[in-house]
Amino acid sequence: MIIRIFLSFVFALIGSAQASACSCAPWEGGNVSDLYAGKTYISVWVVPTNGTVKEQDSEWDRFFVSYDLKVMESFNQISAKQITAISSIQDGASCGLQLDLGNPHFLTLARTTDGNYLISTCNPELPYQEVKAFLKTGKDSYIPGIYECRKKNDEIRTDKGCHVWKDMPYFGRAGREDTHGYRLRFNAETTINAEPKKKRRWWSFKKD
Repeated sequence: MIIRIFLSFVFALIGSAQASACSCAPWEGGNVSDLYAGKTYISVWVVPTNGTVKEQDSEWDRFFVSYDLKVMESFNQISAKQITAISSIQDGASCGLQLDLGNPHFLTLARTTDGNYLISTCNPELPYQEVKAFLKTGKDSYIPGIYECRKKNDEIRTDKGCHVWKDMPYFGRAGREDTHGYRLRFNAETTINAEPKKKRRWWSFKKD
């Protein structure tokens, strides 16, 4: 299942030149541990400290954003305190995900062969409380597929264990208390200007 999700992301990127919208394989259902079993993904709390637009030799996706991320909490998945993650500069067909510098993010990152990480809207993101419980204590739980739980009007069903999706949107975000806590910790630990930069477009980033 994890391989299918990852391949769907790759094919979505490859076809982005002709596609008009990002298309990803949704969570099909399974235990939280399934997401991390192959060590393809990690979920971490990070704060982006820098974003730089870089160029690559590719006709269909020439530019990308390289983010410097300060790791606030890795749940023992990695030992590094600073990592690099890349994202497409296009939010649409390329499934790019742009981060707010200085603000904490709970992200699911895909490992790359060069030791860096990849971020996109296609990376699986499960209900936060269940993921947090697994990463901190090893408590596993079953998460039903998002398509099983969404009605035609986008409301969440109340049966089949679908309540775990109720308080978060599809590709939801972490709880406010944890977000606030990591913001305070980051501001206390760093000397850089951590003022949030909302809705930064790719052309606002520093270029090499």
